[in-house]
Amino acid sequence: MPDAITIDEYRYEEIYPSFKAQTDEKQLTAALNAALLRGFIARGLLGGSGQPLMVADLGCGPCDTILMYLSAIGYGPGFRIRATDFNEEYAGAAGGKAVATLAAAQREGTIPIVDFAVAPGDSFGGNLLRLVSLPGEERRRGFDLVFASHMLYHCASEAALRMMIADVVDNLLRDDGIFILYHAAAVPGTFTYLRAKYGRHGAQLERSDTPAPNVADPPASVAAYCAERGWPCLELNFVAMMHMPGLREEHWQSFRRPAVYGELAQQDPGALDNLKRLMFVTQRAPLEFAADSSPLGLDGYLSEARAIIETHGGELPLAERLQVVCRPGSRRELIDGLRAALDEAGRGH
Repeated sequence: MPDAITIDEYRYEEIYPSFKAQTDEKQLTAALNAALLRGFIARGLLGGSGQPLMVADLGCGPCDTILMYLSAIGYGPGFRIRATDFNEEYAGAAGGKAVATLAAAQREGTIPIVDFAVAPGDSFGGNLLRLVSLPGEERRRGFDLVFASHMLYHCASEAALRMMIADVVDNLLRDDGIFILYHAAAVPGTFTYLRAKYGRHGAQLERSDTPAPNVADPPASVAAYCAERGWPCLELNFVAMMHMPGLREEHWQSFRRPAVYGELAQQDPGALDNLKRLMFVTQRAPLEFAADSSPLGLDGYLSEARAIIETHGGELPLAERLQVVCRPGSRRELIDGLRAALDEAGRGH
């Protein structure tokens, strides 16, 4: 049954599309990112050489997001895109969705892609330069732009998060390179707050294809690490929404019983999609979640999530944060220009 939900494990690729279909997160970040990069270019902070920009996309998924981020900035010389993702379905060399997406965009001229490469691998493992390089191409500190968009949730620990940030800054960014991160913060009553409170931990990862959400507040962790290292880290806050249409009392009751999820798939696909969105927040297998009789089990989660969603008229807020990180010792003109472009983009959105 293609639209069913697996109950004895959490499967990211089965759950994520339902979330993506009912959130304005990507549209907001794409518009904000386009404004931000146009500001960088207008101030001479990016693309001053007139050469194609080297772009790395970490946790790339099917690469539709990076195309959204780059398509509206109007940079004629184009892009050399290097992408990587942990999930083979996205980044696998044979039949991976990322390759198909980038190939189609290059063929159709959606954006000027000079060349691209995609590789599967662990962005938190300390080998980013290898993952985002063609064979024989490895050029340390050769990237103009590096993106990590809504992927730090899949980091298994604070230590692994710090390793990835250091890997980008030390090995990928050129002297005036720019590292752009988008993530939701753990503000009370929002998406990441619920994930941090109810999301499962490493010891419970059996049979899951997704690393646990063990970092409670990714933007706070990035900011703290950059402050500790003395690295520039600029920020902008904004709010996205996860839409939960058509929820009724009987839906909330059925969500508490994994045994009836199969019936939902057959009888009420809309309710099943809402359930998947709720499960995307916590990334716990339904059977394990329901068996947890503690305040952090499925019952407790659904009660708190319902109160938040109903307070916001059928939507769950995402307290989003854009962060821009640069290499240590970056010239003052770069930092001042980035801050001005960030402020300008924020006023427009």
